[in-house]
Amino acid sequence: MRSLRDIKKCVSHAGIRSSPQADKAMLGDLIQELEKATEDASIHLKPRDWAIAARIVAAAAIVIITLIVVSRPSREIVREPRVDRPQSAADLLTVGCLNAACRRGGPEAIDHQCEEAARRLENRPEKVSVKELIRELKGI
Repeated sequence: MRSLRDIKKCVSHAGIRSSPQADKAMLGDLIQELEKATEDASIHLKPRDWAIAARIVAAAAIVIITLIVVSRPSREIVREPRVDRPQSAADLLTVGCLNAACRRGGPEAIDHQCEEAARRLENRPEKVSVKELIRELKGI
């Protein structure tokens, strides 16, 4: 876009000359056109009409949103019924289950839970004699 200085320079080099009477006549015509345009606009769109139209649009929007919200089906979370199945040995030996046992009864509860897991695995400990235990501890 040209600057105002460039526009003035172009107009001054164009050699257009006008008289003050012509300027007054042109200005008067432009003012009449402006008044006519503002009168036409005010006839069609008054500020009061805009306020009424805005209120009607707002009310319609509220009604539509309300209808959409009310007519939507509710989304209920469907959970599978919990089946209380016995815990497997692996379940009993998880960190969460062992922590829960510790909170319930301390080391005795952890020991009981480990014995229950061994029972469910049908893992029978071998009987070890004291001599074998001492040999194993000494590394012989």
